[in-house]
Amino acid sequence: MEEKRYYAGIDWCRIIAAFGIVGCHLDLARMTDGARWLKEFTDLNVGIFAVVAGFFAAHSAAGLPWREYIRRRASRLLLPYAFWSVLYVAIDIVFDTLADKALTFQPTHLSWWMTVIFLGNGAAHLWFLVSLFYTQTFGYPILSYCSRHPSRTLSAILAVAGLTLVGFCPVIGGWAASYPLRLAGFFCVGIALYRERECVAFIRVGWVAALLAIGLILKGFGWHYGYVGESVVILPAVLLAIVAKPKSERLTAVGRYLGSLSFGVYLSHVFFAIGIRQAIQILGIVPQTTVVFAADWTCAFLLALVAAAILQWLCRRFTWLRWLSL
Repeated sequence: MEEKRYYAGIDWCRIIAAFGIVGCHLDLARMTDGARWLKEFTDLNVGIFAVVAGFFAAHSAAGLPWREYIRRRASRLLLPYAFWSVLYVAIDIVFDTLADKALTFQPTHLSWWMTVIFLGNGAAHLWFLVSLFYTQTFGYPILSYCSRHPSRTLSAILAVAGLTLVGFCPVIGGWAASYPLRLAGFFCVGIALYRERECVAFIRVGWVAALLAIGLILKGFGWHYGYVGESVVILPAVLLAIVAKPKSERLTAVGRYLGSLSFGVYLSHVFFAIGIRQAIQILGIVPQTTVVFAADWTCAFLLALVAAAILQWLCRRFTWLRWLSL
């Protein structure tokens, strides 16, 4: 297997995307138009995570037999998935009880258990872990074939096929299209980028940064066109992460540390998002303006960052806890 290259920009991309994901789950009741506008920049970060996942999966699958690859994926994804599913079901029970609401927890309904076990219904964000496992499992033949056949034509086919799948997701509709199929499409784009990483490395940082700025402006002015429309931000963001090389060693070290916390932030942030939302309701802060939304977003992210740092320390201090996080 080829030695894994370190991409300092991707660590920064991960933590920024994790910050964006936190904003997805600030489900405030009475947001102003400005707050809703700000939230438009959050969900697209799922695509960034999916592209990055495909980029690294293309390396990790090379030369591995199917059983060993799936064993590693299951250990890395399914064990944290099981733990956090149980934890969030317990949190739901506590919050529903405190809020005097009907319980989300439905122990007598087999269909509810099936969605928690197989679809990530334990919390709003856990679908990503189980869907990524499905994508990597069923995508292994593609990953294996691609590792043995270096071809620019094949890379182009993967990228076009991935974006086409993402483009058709709104037409297909339903849970599968909104989540695992969208993830799979962007995952294929990530594989294509990994295959062409040497060519991508020659792209100037300034050009990619300009494309990203244009994409953000388009998104800000209402550019939509379904999930594939988010590519005007997602693709330049990941490209910038691949080509960017921080000149400062300290900046690289900080990025490496924060990047290592990104999935811990992803896993833990919903708890803080729910808690702060409850606090806003109790304090009677209405309407939820852009400033309120931004403050909520920042606080939830920082609390999740601290939680991720503590979790990482625990996992390193007690090796038997390593499976709790990615």
